[in-house]
Amino acid sequence: MATRKSTKPAGRGVNDEEVKTAYHDEVLNWLIDKLDVVVADRWGMSPEAVATELGEAKEQACQWLKDTVVPALSGYGAGSKRPGGSVFAHRNKSTELKDETKATLLKAAAGAPEVSKAIKQLRALESTGDAVVKSFEVMKQVARIERKVHREDIRIAAGYVDLEAVIVVPESLRITIPGISREEGYGSAFQDLADDEESVKAAHAFAPDQLHLASYGERHRVWFSVRTSPFKLGEILQELKELRSLESGTSIVALVVDGIDPRMCELIEREAFTVIDVDDYRA
Repeated sequence: MATRKSTKPAGRGVNDEEVKTAYHDEVLNWLIDKLDVVVADRWGMSPEAVATELGEAKEQACQWLKDTVVPALSGYGAGSKRPGGSVFAHRNKSTELKDETKATLLKAAAGAPEVSKAIKQLRALESTGDAVVKSFEVMKQVARIERKVHREDIRIAAGYVDLEAVIVVPESLRITIPGISREEGYGSAFQDLADDEESVKAAHAFAPDQLHLASYGERHRVWFSVRTSPFKLGEILQELKELRSLESGTSIVALVVDGIDPRMCELIEREAFTVIDVDDYRA
């Protein structure tokens, strides 16, 4: 729930007796203990989405090997390409690789079919596609933003939200090879090789057991409002909408309850709120 110190409505008042009850603490403590589970469950990818994204990731990774990695390994190994130094070095200063380094690179290129096979056989883990909690704060103070023209916006204290969590919601999957692939996509770190040592490291990294399936997504802020006393539909929707209007208005707002009528739950979620029912997570 949100409690407030200002006179403008933005949730529930600081003197609301519910926040002082043991029952409220019980549900709030349950949420803290189960936060990772709840976030993974409610904002993670569905099994169908994971399967679709994994299929696309495999196609992209295999194409990346064919178009980028293998030509680079073969080119450097055959001597038709020379490392030009790191991105901070002068590009005109190329390096002649040792014969044993070239042989290592050519051997790595010859192992491409095994790496490609491993990519096609890669399976998702049970946790693949889970949303992840990066940080959280209990009783987070929130504010109403009063926009001003030609001067700094004013923040007006609007009380507290029971728990704020910063989460990463996955949107895609990517198969990478640490030491070869780039964080921003399926580029190749080979263009930044500076010497024999870096070349050998990259060649050794090009192996089936080095494949890594990673999820990529966006950070979101979630505000959890705990309600343990009876409420009416109109009352709770007003409270949740007031809460969602605070700050930048971009927070995800979730209502946490210990039991709720299915019809009311449906109506609340139709308004783009998330309802977390403790009952759903009991063994």
